[in-house]
Order: sequence, then C-alpha cells, then structure tokens
Amino acid sequence: MSIKTHLYYNVSKDLIVGFNQSKSVRTYDPAKHALVLMIRGINCNWKQPIAYYLISNSCTAIDLNNIIFSTIRRLKNININVKSLVTDQGSNFLSFSKINGVSPDEPYFVVEGEKIIYIFDPPHLLKSTRNMFFKHNFEINNDLIDKKHLDEFYSFDSNCNLRTAPKLTYSHVHPGPFEKMKVRLATQVFSHSVAAGMSTALNIGILPNNSIPTINFINDMDKLFDIFNSSDTPNSKIFNDPFNNNSHQLDHLNKMTEMFKNMKVVSKLSATDMTQRVNFLNGWLVSISGLKMLWNSLNVDQNKDYTLCTGRINQDCLENLFGTIRQQLGNNTNPTPIQFIWAFKKIFCVEYFRHSPDANCIEDLDNVLCQFNEMNEMSASINEIVNPSKTNFIVM
Repeated sequence: MSIKTHLYYNVSKDLIVGFNQSKSVRTYDPAKHALVLMIRGINCNWKQPIAYYLISNSCTAIDLNNIIFSTIRRLKNININVKSLVTDQGSNFLSFSKINGVSPDEPYFVVEGEKIIYIFDPPHLLKSTRNMFFKHNFEINNDLIDKKHLDEFYSFDSNCNLRTAPKLTYSHVHPGPFEKMKVRLATQVFSHSVAAGMSTALNIGILPNNSIPTINFINDMDKLFDIFNSSDTPNSKIFNDPFNNNSHQLDHLNKMTEMFKNMKVVSKLSATDMTQRVNFLNGWLVSISGLKMLWNSLNVDQNKDYTLCTGRINQDCLENLFGTIRQQLGNNTNPTPIQFIWAFKKIFCVEYFRHSPDANCIEDLDNVLCQFNEMNEMSASINEIVNPSKTNFIVM
C-alpha cells in the first residue's frame, strides 16, 4: 500500500517513525509503502493480519525472502498449516519467485522441508491481461486477437436501443488510471455476455470473420477466471462451481495452459515481439499449475473427495483492509507512516474490516481469527470454532 513520506518522533519510544524498516535492516530512506502480511483460511471463513513493514523502494527480493520465510516458520511453530502464498506481480515478488525457483513445472518453494505453493493473485492477473490486450495484439497459432474488434462491437452496441452487453461502458473499453485498478471492469470485459454479444454482431455482419479468435479469447478468459473465483453459492455458470478437478475444469485449464505457452504478444505500434517483456503469461501458467497442486494436496490431507472454493485464494481481504485504512482520518487516501500505524491498530482492535464502498474488489465475508472482546481489559480470545492445527491457511 502506498503511503506518504513523513517522519514522526515517538517520544515514549524515543524512535523516529517513517524510515525504511525490513526484517533485519533499518535504513534512513523514507518509507513509501506499507508491506502487510495476512493469513486466511482455505476451508473456513477466518483471516488475520500478522505483520506490517514500512519500506522504501529498496525492499529487495532478499528482504522479502527473509520476511516471508521467517513468517511461515513462526506460523508453523504455532501449528498453523500454511499451504500457499498469494502475491501480486510486483517486481519484488517476481524476483522473490525467481530466486526460489518457482516455475510452471514447479509452482512452489520449500520451507523447512514443506512445499509452499505459489499462486499469483488472479484478479491482478486478469487486470494485467486486460491491460496487455488493450495495448498489444496477441497471436496464437497464426490467429490474431485484436482489441479493435471489441471497439467495433462497443461502437455498434452502445447505439442500440436494446443492448446485448448493457454493462459495457466507455470506462470498460477506454479505462483511465483509476478505472484500470477496478477488478469489476476487467471481469465485465472478459465476460460471457460480451462474447455472446460479439457473436451476435458477427452473425449479422457487423463484425468480420477474423474477429472469431478475439471472441473465443474473451469467452475462454471468462471461464478461466470463473475457475479461479469459484464459490459454493449456487449459480448458472458451471465453471464457477467449487473446484474439484472434474473433466470440464481440468480440460479448460489444460486448454489455457497450451494457449498461454503458444501466445505471442506483439506491439501494435512497432510490430515488435513483446512476449518476453510481459509477466501475465508466466503468472497464469504458475497459478494454473499451483491450483492443480493445491487441490491434490488438500485432497490428500482431507482423505476424501475435496472441493475447493478458489474465490478464497486471492488478496481481496487484504485490499479491503487497505480500503478501510484509507477511510480513517477523514478518508485519507494517502496516509503518512504514523497515520497508517494508528489506523492499523484501531482497525485491529476496534472495528476490524469494515468494507469500503470504494474498494477495488468485492466484500469478503470472513470473520476475524483473533480479536479483542473487552477493550478495557484488552484480553485477546480465539473463537473455539476454529482449530488452527486442523485448518489450512494461505499467506498473502
């Protein structure tokens, strides 16, 4: 989370707050970001922030390595069964994954002899895919995927009295800096309704025949994100059912794996091959392999046919925490380090995780693993419903 550079002298602790502080190194570089770690239950509705660090831009992959490994070790010491790590595709996290040998063939790293499965945050991956789709052309086995077909469809559909894709707006097709942060806009671009509307436009001659690869790509991305955003809430989309490694889910994951492996990203301006410069392709490949591996691991642990609500394997609850922090002190969208600390402590102890209506993601329905019941006595209690030694968690 971005914060405003600012120094504050804490008299009681004789400490200046606002400098870079990683796991073991404190420098005199002003902090520009807050790095927060959180655990979340995979098979139960629990979450808990466990650490934060005020860092400058100099938080290297080595610093992250020390922070993440020491955190997982401490969690294991109190019988928290960490199964997976979820991050976005920031440069530091990409470097962390590389130095730990994370790849599509081996989507994990090892901590004290146990495999921690690495999954890149699917909503971030979807936004990154949308951004690259708008900026470049994709080539798959000589088929061209071009955003101009989406533009042509929107120009036609937006002028119709009865629209086939009514949710599609100018902000979806031409997003600004703030619109690019909204997951909702990306999901509504890569949606079945848009693909169906474009197919209708194709059949009546509005779109040319060479738009078929673009239509298929949008539809395939909708199914892929449904698999990574599944829940046990009944709905009409079969790919949005809890993941249980059935044939149609597995077939589509294998199809998308081959698609991303064979995809070529080409610049619209210079026709330069940009494939090696984009990160979303490898991110999807690692995450698809990681999802398969996670399901197999959980299925063995549960000793039964296990279903996985993949909508829990993302950073939504962390984004909601950031949104709540920004609401403190008069809706402060860019707090100083000391304001971040004050807000974090207040939320942690008093009104934990109230959803922000301006957040970048939907509200999560998790409860708090540990909270203070009586503020006068400051006595922490853990609800008896959850047994950490029998519960699987992800770290984000």
